[in-house]
Amino acid sequence: MARMLIVFDDASTHEPLRTLLMHSGHLVHTVTTAAAALGLCGNTQIDLMITELILPDLNGIELLKRLPSPTPVIILTRYPEHRSAVEAMKAGARDYLAWPCDEADLLAAVRQALGQPHTGDVHALPDRDAKIPPEVIVSAQTASLWQMIVRIAKSPLIKTILIQGETGTGKELVAKALHDGSPRCAHPFIPLNAAALSDHLFESELFGHERGAFTDAKAAKSGLCELADRGTLFLDEIGDMPLSLQAKLLRFLETGTFRRVGATRETQVNVRIVAATNRPLEQDVAGGRFRADLYYRLRSVPLTVPPLRERPAEILPLMQRFLSQAAVAAGVPAPQMSRQAIDALQRYPWPGNVRELKHLAEAMLIVLPQGQAEVCLEHLPDALRTTHTIMSTPESCQSLASAERVHIDRVLARVHGNKTQAAHLLGISRQTLRVKLRDGNGAALRLVS
Repeated sequence: MARMLIVFDDASTHEPLRTLLMHSGHLVHTVTTAAAALGLCGNTQIDLMITELILPDLNGIELLKRLPSPTPVIILTRYPEHRSAVEAMKAGARDYLAWPCDEADLLAAVRQALGQPHTGDVHALPDRDAKIPPEVIVSAQTASLWQMIVRIAKSPLIKTILIQGETGTGKELVAKALHDGSPRCAHPFIPLNAAALSDHLFESELFGHERGAFTDAKAAKSGLCELADRGTLFLDEIGDMPLSLQAKLLRFLETGTFRRVGATRETQVNVRIVAATNRPLEQDVAGGRFRADLYYRLRSVPLTVPPLRERPAEILPLMQRFLSQAAVAAGVPAPQMSRQAIDALQRYPWPGNVRELKHLAEAMLIVLPQGQAEVCLEHLPDALRTTHTIMSTPESCQSLASAERVHIDRVLARVHGNKTQAAHLLGISRQTLRVKLRDGNGAALRLVS
């Protein structure tokens, strides 16, 4: 039995809610103002609060922020709005529901907020949290990010999410966690590289086409939006999408409807769109390379994945995990890291982030002499050893950007200026490498492509 508090200014609403919750075995208090709720919470242990968004003296989100102790809160509103849902989830609300709502949905939200298992009701939402992938080690730097992911994943009102971060930080892992921890988890998660679609293929790939819509359209085809219905569509590298295609995507985001190529009627779907980019979209908007209306539509819930260099506490645990995974695949014992090798890993700027670290772990098992049980400094690539030497020199005060650029230049020189090979070794895309070279001092720009 849980002790609950209902906060509604309309006393007539209390009775059906109170009856429903009492029949579910809970002890229920009711008040009509935020002030009364704060007074009761100050003197009584409340296990769950259900409050209306609009109250006579304070809105439900402000009430949540002023609670004297952490209390799970579900916010109900007669006027559901995307912006309010986002604000509520950021403030720590467990759920945000339109009122009146289905009794089964409300009870499912109550069980979820209380951490109780579900009883098998087909109307109940899945009782799942966004799972942290094994490739991510949560440190102080990323703990708040994953707490936000858990909250956002569960909200049925949040339909668009923008994940920002450098190449290789794990943006697709975040997108998958948002899907796996959501009520959509039983439906498809479909990833798509937005930059890979040409104008000609975009509509057909995303929205599908009818038979005979164009040459070679010998049969009707469902687009990815249809296939992802009730699930999640992950649009990676959204910042590289051509302007001509951005308007078509915006219309779909605004209406939730589309028309197959060659079709005469529109189709409605329920899809959560998670977009990701390694580009500074604010600058692209200012430069006219990305539509401002699409940007603001996507970033209603922005998440930023920090680069690996900003979470150094995760470098060694990740390296050990990747070494163990690679060792299992190769059928050999996992080696340990020497103190000097660990120091070099932590001093290195990791321009390719977690992806580069994983590639390094796999390469270590190849270069390590047979029978060697420890990865030493001499087994690491030149770039890591050089960074270790530079940063260990007392008179050196090289900036992070300079150290990264030195490493990129050395890798380019090693592959005779081939940017495609250099990008692969760095664990970044060729486009990201071009951006880093363009933003640098130009020393490597003279090398051949």
